[in-house]
Amino acid sequence: MTQIVQYNVTDAAIEKMKSEYMALTVTGLDDEIGFKQVHEARMIVKSHRVEVEKTRKGLKADALEWGKKVDAEAKRITALLEPIETHLQTEEEKITKEKERIRQEKIRIEEKRVAGIKEKINIIKTVSDISPSRSSEEIKKVNDYLSSLFISKDEFAEFEDEAKSILSFVIFKISTMLSERLEYEKQQAEAKAEAERLEKLRKEQEEAQAKIDAENTRIAEENRKIQEEKDRIEREKKAEQERKDREEFERKAKEDARIQAEKEAKEVAEKAETERKEREAREAKEAEEKAKREAEEAARREALKPIKQKLFEYADIVKASLSQYPSTDDAVINSLIADFIGAVEAAFNDFCDKVEAL
Repeated sequence: MTQIVQYNVTDAAIEKMKSEYMALTVTGLDDEIGFKQVHEARMIVKSHRVEVEKTRKGLKADALEWGKKVDAEAKRITALLEPIETHLQTEEEKITKEKERIRQEKIRIEEKRVAGIKEKINIIKTVSDISPSRSSEEIKKVNDYLSSLFISKDEFAEFEDEAKSILSFVIFKISTMLSERLEYEKQQAEAKAEAERLEKLRKEQEEAQAKIDAENTRIAEENRKIQEEKDRIEREKKAEQERKDREEFERKAKEDARIQAEKEAKEVAEKAETERKEREAREAKEAEEKAKREAEEAARREALKPIKQKLFEYADIVKASLSQYPSTDDAVINSLIADFIGAVEAAFNDFCDKVEAL
């Protein structure tokens, strides 16, 4: 006996929900009624879907065959319910996602507001980072600027106390720096005045020393002139002695040079005579060898005359045979014969030239 699978939601009920709920929409963030209707409808559809799943599991426990029928019917009904639920969920998410975006935007705006206030506080801190080596005028400008600042609740909000505390600290820091700089500049001015006084005293001492140096220089110049006169007389004596020594050296050098020149001239003459004899002997030998080579070459040429004559006669026979080529009207053959005769004549001329050179 086949048992009919039944769930607590009918096709007619599903069609009714589809007809009513698929038309539901949310027009915007202010459409609270529309959002409420979509949410409530989605929860109804979801409860039916969950109930179908629970029923499916309960019915399926009876038997495998019955479970297959249960699964098939549940799958069919679920397929009908899911588009409705998906539509309603999409409509609901329009609002939930927009609400989340607005929430994140508020967070971003708040973070930007806080960052802006902290940046202003940081600027106050940064202004106080001026170097202590700057002039008192520059430090005073910073001090005046900080003193002119006003921390208000409207501008710094919940950071008002922190900003006031930091401003008080940096004003104290800059005021202290200004006092220390003024004291330093005062000491520098006093040191400069003392240095100028000492410089004036140094110049006066230098002028007095310059006068003493000038007198010493005059005396030294007179001593120098006296010494120069002594040195001149001494140089003249030394120069006269050097002249005599040089004349004696030059005389001796000339005599030595004359003797050396005579010796070298004799050696050159003897060397030239030896070279002349060697050259004449070498030339005589070369002339003898040349005459011998010429005689041998003449004998060789004379011995070759009979064979050279025969070679010329053979060449004449070969050249005369060139006129005995067969006659034809074929242009190609005539061209080949002409090329052949030209090549043979060139070889003939080259052959004769080389035989003649033997």
